[in-house]
Amino acid sequence: WPSAPITIVFLREHLGADNTLIGLNLTLVILATVASLPGAWLFSGIQRRREVWVVLTALARMCMFGPAFVVLLVDHTEWHGVLVWVFLVGLLLVNAGGVFTSPGWWSWMGDLIPESLLGTFFGRRYRWILLAQSVAVIVAGLALDRFSGTNSIRTLFFLVFLVAAALAVVDPLLFRAVPEPVRPKPPARTLGMIAREYMEPIRDRAFRPLLVAGGMYGFFFNMPTVFLILFLRGEQVDRTWIGGQASLWLLSLVTVTFAVATALTANLWGRLADR
Repeated sequence: WPSAPITIVFLREHLGADNTLIGLNLTLVILATVASLPGAWLFSGIQRRREVWVVLTALARMCMFGPAFVVLLVDHTEWHGVLVWVFLVGLLLVNAGGVFTSPGWWSWMGDLIPESLLGTFFGRRYRWILLAQSVAVIVAGLALDRFSGTNSIRTLFFLVFLVAAALAVVDPLLFRAVPEPVRPKPPARTLGMIAREYMEPIRDRAFRPLLVAGGMYGFFFNMPTVFLILFLRGEQVDRTWIGGQASLWLLSLVTVTFAVATALTANLWGRLADR
């Protein structure tokens, strides 16, 4: 993820990416969310979603191997400009592909999981995902700090990115074992009907404030996060050191504090939603 400390530190300290490129990395991924619109159109028009979702999601996540193999080429300093863009485009394709297929997954789970326990189910799922990610981030941060400044550091970056990519591809393949309720064949729809469906949330007076609030929260949370990590890490400007001198483990702990707090309350919000 673009705001992950490991990603930011690798781009800055091993590829020489400046603040603009590091900020652009997050911008591109956020803009990729518009891919959900054509994705919703595709999955609304097919009767069986599982196989299409598994194949497209796995293919999109295979793009994560691009950033992993970038690590193997960082010794070629003359390629750093190109390698930064390979890294950024790889993450863009991964997230655009994942967002494109997400409407299929959400509608599939909505048909599969009883509505009476939908909130509880997703609250628990979100909690365990966040806790597992937190453990992985802390372990990776500790390992990278242990070998910081040695010749093994880039090999370790490669292994961290490679394992993440491999698990990301395996994940959708496991969903082949999850049943898909049979649904009626979707009716044919015109472009005008689809456009009206997409405009419905914006026209809904009760829903518009939620859109605005969600957008403001996303902006004010995501925008400073990347640069907070850079400030905590610190940098030399002329002869002055600006910021802190945080290790990767400490940067990971900052991220994990938010994730753990969210995980501990996710189940509560899920139960409240079901009631």
